[in-house]
Amino acid sequence: MIQFNNLKELMIQLSDEKVARQHMEEMRWGGNPFCPHCGSTAFYKLKDGKTYRCKDKTCKKDYTVTVGTIFENSKVKLTTWMAAI
Repeated sequence: MIQFNNLKELMIQLSDEKVARQHMEEMRWGGNPFCPHCGSTAFYKLKDGKTYRCKDKTCKKDYTVTVGTIFENSKVKLTTWMAAI
């Protein structure tokens, strides 16, 4: 997990959207992603690198780390959100 002492350090370390998404995944899932729709831990990542697809036969929904959070459907980048929070 990324460590920082002030906003300037946070902005330097999370200046890339991919890094910010990885940081959020670590904070939310702790390295163990799960489907927010059914709770299944069986998944695979899609080619875009940020979307997961549930392997559960009754679910099979796509999701990202932002599903079910205030960031879902936001047009604001995660790097901006992290700085605002």
